[in-house]
Amino acid sequence: MAGLTAGLKIEVLSKSWECNTKLNTLTDARAWSEEHRYVQLSEYDDDELIRDQFCVKKKGRYSYVVWKKEAGQPEVVLNISGFVVSSFFGPINRHVNLRITRQNITIVGLGNPAFNSALSVLRRIYRLLDQSHPIGAMQPFRSTKVLDTPAFTAEARFLTSIEDVEAFATDGYSLRHSQDPQHILQSCVGSGKFAYTEDNHVELSELGDADPDTGIQFPNNIDNPCYIRPGDLVELSFTLRSITLGKVQTKEAFVTKLDAVVIIDKFGAKLLYDRDCQDDEARRAEAARLEKSKDVSAPKKLRVGSSVKLSDYVDQFLEVGRGKDLDEVWDKESDEVGQKEQGDVGENSAMLT
Repeated sequence: MAGLTAGLKIEVLSKSWECNTKLNTLTDARAWSEEHRYVQLSEYDDDELIRDQFCVKKKGRYSYVVWKKEAGQPEVVLNISGFVVSSFFGPINRHVNLRITRQNITIVGLGNPAFNSALSVLRRIYRLLDQSHPIGAMQPFRSTKVLDTPAFTAEARFLTSIEDVEAFATDGYSLRHSQDPQHILQSCVGSGKFAYTEDNHVELSELGDADPDTGIQFPNNIDNPCYIRPGDLVELSFTLRSITLGKVQTKEAFVTKLDAVVIIDKFGAKLLYDRDCQDDEARRAEAARLEKSKDVSAPKKLRVGSSVKLSDYVDQFLEVGRGKDLDEVWDKESDEVGQKEQGDVGENSAMLT
């Protein structure tokens, strides 16, 4: 199948009452949950609240947003929910620039109030990081849009450069075969220039069936990230950081680092799949109609009809060859034809009388 464009995906999902209801139900449930409420990005749409709860801790090239009042000031991990428009988690089947190529996912909120508030909070946390650096050090804030639709994107590196390895744990983390079937990433690790760390590991899971006694749904791990499809309703967990880029003229880049993806519901993915199948059938039918309408027979010959015999033209050119002017020959022929036509008219008149 040809696949749907990003704009058409958003249009199909936006028009679905079920999709909008599922997202609204999820965000409302998270807002009312004592366990989940405090980690919802949308809950911090206030500068004073952000300064009260968060602060910035620097280590190496990184500046982390951490919990200000928690023991040990751990890094803040926040959540946002929406529908997947695009994602990439591999597989890596050829050598690529690992400093540029990243795992990433982009979601939209279809006008959901909590999603819109979350995007506003991103700017507020950006300002918190900006104020922790010298004036002008931070790169400008860049909002994410899919066409004209507000969106959220989080990403994670496939591997960590050896110069940054000390900042992250490496024990207990291993590359997924589904992401590295050709062992290209493993060979990069073996070269000593990269390592696979906690910063590269993205937890992937899907909510299972509800427990018959408690009604609680527990997530089941996913080994293959290709299972994540456009249209899936997901909850993303991520951290917010800045990283120093460059050595001589340095700049601080704002990073939304992806930590985990939980698939909540696949209704939207099925909706997009069905629409793609319908469009594919329509494309096939149109192609068949066009093929049938083609005229595959050989073109007909264009023949010019004439009542003058070829021998008449031969006689004319023989006359010219004897020294006569061609116009004189054609005038003579015209007079003879005119006299013949007058004779025919006279005969017809006599027959009518």
